[in-house]
Amino acid sequence: MSNILYISNVKPPFDECSSTDIMTNSIIHGLSQTSNSITLLLLIDDIDEKKKLNDYYSKLVDRVLFSKRFFHEGQSKYRFLFGGLVALVLQKSYRTELSCIIDKLGHIDTIIANKVTIDEIIYAELINKEYPQVKSYQFWSDPMALSGITSNMFYKMPRRWLFRILEKKLISRCDLVIYGTRTLYHTQSAFYKSLSGKMRYIDICYTPSKNTSNCIEGNRLLYAGNYYSSIRDITPLAEAISLQNKYTLDIYGNGDVDLSNYKNVEVHSRVDRETLEKIEAQHSAIICVLNKTASQIPGKIFYDMCSDKAIIVLTDGTYSETILEDLESYHRFKVCKNTCQDILNMLSKDLSNIEFDIGEIKTKYSPLAISMSLLNGGKTESR
Repeated sequence: MSNILYISNVKPPFDECSSTDIMTNSIIHGLSQTSNSITLLLLIDDIDEKKKLNDYYSKLVDRVLFSKRFFHEGQSKYRFLFGGLVALVLQKSYRTELSCIIDKLGHIDTIIANKVTIDEIIYAELINKEYPQVKSYQFWSDPMALSGITSNMFYKMPRRWLFRILEKKLISRCDLVIYGTRTLYHTQSAFYKSLSGKMRYIDICYTPSKNTSNCIEGNRLLYAGNYYSSIRDITPLAEAISLQNKYTLDIYGNGDVDLSNYKNVEVHSRVDRETLEKIEAQHSAIICVLNKTASQIPGKIFYDMCSDKAIIVLTDGTYSETILEDLESYHRFKVCKNTCQDILNMLSKDLSNIEFDIGEIKTKYSPLAISMSLLNGGKTESR
């Protein structure tokens, strides 16, 4: 049995959660199912969160400790950048916070910093100095310098070099940096070649609470998400839907593209998660349109892997071929390029014929299996 310290920003799972929050909660559940002793160091700034988090997670793991977080998702990226560079150098506030809990940590074998902001990495580095013999891992579900762009675009954006400086400093301060998909692992390895030897990846697990969704017989397709044209191109999907009469498409989200003239397409405003789950139950397939430039794959398509719905993924942009190859290896998704003709070809087939091995999915991509892969330091080649 090993003693694992897992450091993360986290929200109570019953609150409104981002995709990162859902992934984090699933990994913690997976860690709790291992034979290891798990200590959580949860980073918060709202005292009201502390009791809710402690009540929930203390039932899963051996110990729950708390410390202050200094950065948040959604902050101005340049405020985050300059604040991060200063914090990385000075670290005084983090040392003050750690002085209150360092004696409570006890024996540690492995530190895992779940990178949501940079707080987790700075805390992990300082703790690692107190425990120099332990293994230190970082887990990244998103990149920093290449967030939302390609490496070719990066070299035309001088201000992005500061993000590269910060990111390189962060990932140099651990034994292994583990990414959330194989695609992200490959793009980061190519971008930081001198550090590629310490890079690994894990797959993303399904969400157990979403493995019993009912599939309504019918031909209603659902796209839930924003569709601003600078980020993703929803037009090929709308065109394809309008050129056939077997399927209708409901879109729930905000965007800057006028879709009112497309036949068989209904546009609705964005809704909250609870409402969306009820809407999902009325549709036979879920569609995800990937970004035009980024290498990130939305976690939400993996969370639904154990549902009985078709999950259609439309790949686009620079990383289209790489992502298509990665997703096809799961043997779960219906994947095609985001072109009108390719989408029409897919719609001409029977989408209700979902051929995948649910037993294999539950075995290979469970929270327990993915958490064990994380503890083992991830992997470097195909699954």
